[in-house]
Amino acid sequence: MNFLEKLGATDGDHLTDSKTGTSASSGCSRPLKGPDAAYIPNIIVQTHDGRKALFHDDLLVGKKVLISSVSTQDSSSFAIIENLAKVQPLIGGALGRQTFIYSITADPDNDTPQVLRSFAEKYGARDGWLFVTGVPTAIKLLRERLFNQSGHDCAMTLLRYGNPSVGLWGGIPAMANPESIVERLSWLEEGTPAGQVARRKGPPVLAFND
Repeated sequence: MNFLEKLGATDGDHLTDSKTGTSASSGCSRPLKGPDAAYIPNIIVQTHDGRKALFHDDLLVGKKVLISSVSTQDSSSFAIIENLAKVQPLIGGALGRQTFIYSITADPDNDTPQVLRSFAEKYGARDGWLFVTGVPTAIKLLRERLFNQSGHDCAMTLLRYGNPSVGLWGGIPAMANPESIVERLSWLEEGTPAGQVARRKGPPVLAFND
């Protein structure tokens, strides 16, 4: 299911509010980068390696992505990170090139870039796996857009995978075996010829959290 079906948002330029880290529409419009750009907040985030980036435009566009939630203060998320560490070698050389893993903090007040750097090193995060934090209100909005389903927060039980450039998204239990997670990533098409509708490979989607 396309994110925009849940939103009904309009197109528009997005400027970042320096206090909230969220984007606001301006009077001058520009083409949105991908069919879900109006739904996924283009917030400023900080990565564990000390960089700042726009979440949608810099981290999603033109990439296959696997997204998780994490808290360095919550042991219940540690098993998810351990599972993703097993996914890394199965992605192979595509990690950090075509495919990226993002772990978004659920606790931005405590999970500073420095804290996340130590955490990433502990679990052997390679290039292409970024731990992400930011302004608390902006991170909260981002996690809600990615992980809330029917009013339920699924962030600690679900992984999102997708090809944002063509609007293909799916979900898989966070503790699925690593081979199944990588198989889901293989269902995502790299691109779509002009005039054709993007389609996800694999079984038909029955629900947003297929």
